[in-house]
Amino acid sequence: MAKSSVKDTTLPPSHPVEWSVPIDVDKVSSTPLPLSISPSDSERSAVARRLGVTEVNDLKAEIVLVNMIGSHLIQVNGTLSATITQSCVVTLQPIETHIRDEFETWFADAAQAIPYARAKQDVQRKASGQEIEILNEKDDPESIVNGKIDIGELVVQYLSLSIDPYPHAPEVDDDRPETISAGTEISPFAALAALRPKNGSSE
Repeated sequence: MAKSSVKDTTLPPSHPVEWSVPIDVDKVSSTPLPLSISPSDSERSAVARRLGVTEVNDLKAEIVLVNMIGSHLIQVNGTLSATITQSCVVTLQPIETHIRDEFETWFADAAQAIPYARAKQDVQRKASGQEIEILNEKDDPESIVNGKIDIGELVVQYLSLSIDPYPHAPEVDDDRPETISAGTEISPFAALAALRPKNGSSE
């Protein structure tokens, strides 16, 4: 069985976060709190290493937090954008991709599941053709940790879902049987072999 093409970029509790922007939930009220965030150069480099890409540039996010009165839930709406540089899985040449994505997340103290994990699962199911169960974000909030919400880490998690795990250069034919397809792992050397002429021809 082919392995999933979606990387798991969640971190264990003891692992330092590459880009941390903690927000005190006591400062989040029923009045929407808008925030604009972007990482430093060193943080962007650390994020790139975590996501397994060459570079992450122009990463920024517009976030709005609001405390839903009577529900004990905090809603986070965000729009992220970034320019990602990766290596083509066939030619190894650099590929620059501009990413823009929107997301919505709910936070609560008593959360048991993470919406990012469910979003990652949905991506995996789409890749394998499985039917996706539609769940309500309010019924599956992310945990509030020590009275804070880390919106920097949240952006990194959702950015990882927008990155193509098998990028191809524009001139590479995705329909070639030798090239990689979603849900299949192949080494760069095997991918380069696919470009060699068949039957010993040098043309």
